Amino acid sequence: MGAERVRDIVSEYDKETCRLPYCLENEWFFIGYRIGEGITSFLHKKSGRQLLKNGTEAFFTPLYERTEIRRDVYEERRLLGRNIRGLHARCFQGTLQDIRILEHGPVFTRVELDFQLEGTAHSSVILKMYRHLPKIEFTLRIAKTLSEAIESVYLPLSLHLPKAELYIKNGGVPMRPGVDQLPGSNMEYYIADEGLLYRTDGESVLINTLDTPLLYMGPMEHHPIVLCDNREINNKRPVYSWIMNNTWETNFKMDLSGFGEFSYALELRENTGLHEDLDRLSDNDLGPAVFITA
Repeated sequence: MGAERVRDIVSEYDKETCRLPYCLENEWFFIGYRIGEGITSFLHKKSGRQLLKNGTEAFFTPLYERTEIRRDVYEERRLLGRNIRGLHARCFQGTLQDIRILEHGPVFTRVELDFQLEGTAHSSVILKMYRHLPKIEFTLRIAKTLSEAIESVYLPLSLHLPKAELYIKNGGVPMRPGVDQLPGSNMEYYIADEGLLYRTDGESVLINTLDTPLLYMGPMEHHPIVLCDNREINNKRPVYSWIMNNTWETNFKMDLSGFGEFSYALELRENTGLHEDLDRLSDNDLGPAVFITA
C-alpha cells in the first residue's frame, strides 16, 4: 500500500486486493466488471462455462421499464391487455458508474456496484462472495423516484445453461414453468415459494429470491401472448425477478417511489437429486437460525 493508503500494488503479500476493482473470484466463480461496460463475465471455473447472458438478460444488472401515460390513465392501462407494458414502453438497463470495496477478509468479500438507472435516484448491487463456499449473495438497493407512468423494476436471473431444466415451487409443489402447468394457462409470470432451480446432469444452481416472490418469464418487450402448450421450449425462456410494478389497478393511489432493498442468494451444488435441491432451496429461504441458551 502506498502513502495514499490505496492497495493497488501487485505483491506477494497481498495478491487479491489490487484486483477487486475489476473482479471477484473464489474456487468456483469468477465475476468480472468494468465501469462503463457493466458485468463483463460470470464464469463457472470448473467447467470454464460462461454463465453470463447478453442484452437485458445480463446477470446482476437491474432494469427499469416505463410506459408513459399519453391519454387517459384508465384507457392506457386498459390497452395493456394481457401484456404488462404498452406498445410504446421503453426498457432501460443500468449503467455501471462506480465500484466500492466494502469488506475483504478471510470469510467473504463484499463489493458494491453503483448503477445509473432511469427512474431511480440511487441503484446499486452489493455482491458478497464467500471464500470457501460455492455461494454468492447479492442485494439490490434502490431509491425509486416518483412517477405516474406504468412502471416495473426487474433483476435478471437468467443463466447461460442451455441444457438445464428450470424448476420452481408454487404452493409447495415443484413445477417446470411452461411445462408442468395447465394447458391454456398463463406463462408470463409466476409466484415462486422460495426461488428457482436450474438442473443439469450432475450439477444444480439454486437461486433464492428472499424478498421478491414474483417472477417474469419472456421477452422484455410488447409481444403477442402465448398460452401454455406444455412444450419443453417454454422452459427455456428468459427469467427475471419482477421486483416492483404498478401495473394492476387498485382502489388507492399507488406509486413505486421510496427506498427498498431486495436480497438474493445463489448456490452451486453437485451430484444431488431434485428433491434434495428443492429441500435445500427451502432451507436457504429460512434465514439464520437463532439459538438462545441460558
